[in-house]
Amino acid sequence: MIYKTFNIIFFMLFCQSAICQNYHSQNFTRITYTMNYQLDSSNHEDRRTELMELLYNDSVSIFQSIGKGIKDSLNHIGRREKANYDVRYESIYSKVPRTRVHYEIQRKDDVFSVLDTYKYGGLRSDGYQLYQEKHQFDWEISEKTDSINNILVQQAFVEYGGRRWEAWFAPNIPISAGPYKFYGLPGLIVSIKDLRNTWEFKLNAIQVNIKRFIIDPADLPSTIVRTEKLKFFKDWKNYLENRTIIDESTGDIIVPSTEARKNSIEQDKIYAKKNNNWIELYP
Repeated sequence: MIYKTFNIIFFMLFCQSAICQNYHSQNFTRITYTMNYQLDSSNHEDRRTELMELLYNDSVSIFQSIGKGIKDSLNHIGRREKANYDVRYESIYSKVPRTRVHYEIQRKDDVFSVLDTYKYGGLRSDGYQLYQEKHQFDWEISEKTDSINNILVQQAFVEYGGRRWEAWFAPNIPISAGPYKFYGLPGLIVSIKDLRNTWEFKLNAIQVNIKRFIIDPADLPSTIVRTEKLKFFKDWKNYLENRTIIDESTGDIIVPSTEARKNSIEQDKIYAKKNNNWIELYP
């Protein structure tokens, strides 16, 4: 039922998105993954899952949550007719999978363009920012092989984002890519997890000749804030710790009383302390 809903919505995008400026269509191989993760390093019971997709061809790869891909595409369509269109207020939104993961990662060769936000759900805007990163992965490929869902896989390790990762890739599937930012192995990454066992991606399905309309990061509107990667993470941490104060100062929220403000600020500190296990760890 999930995939049937996706197919209906993406057929609508194919039929209507040609009117969107700055968008162009490409054919992709679409690889879906289940992402299982733990945001609080001290609470092993509080694990979450998200359905993610990797769109891959010879010129670009895009990684995002399935729900975000659908929502953003519908918004781009609607805003051609109405500048402040938001699909969240439309009946079709009930068919869009909900997501907690709001980034979009485009990779061309070894350059990542990451569109992300930590203020999702604000009353005034979603607060998206764009940063770029250039990175090549230094994989350690072992001789160990196994089988995952009847796919021959080989083991590899890599250090990235303050973590050590174990990957299993398929030498017989000639796609040098994988979930999140991982790429560069001689075969598709079928499974990858950090050695603390708090972040894991597992392959679900592969579809070929999927047409999508995409936008080059250089063509994003000037309202998208351009920033640096470490600044983005530092600002994110600051926002989690002080979001009541920040959102009140920008008019995104109204706090009804001094006591309510005090309680909300205390809850921000508690939440930020528990939100300590991001996929990339930085001081």
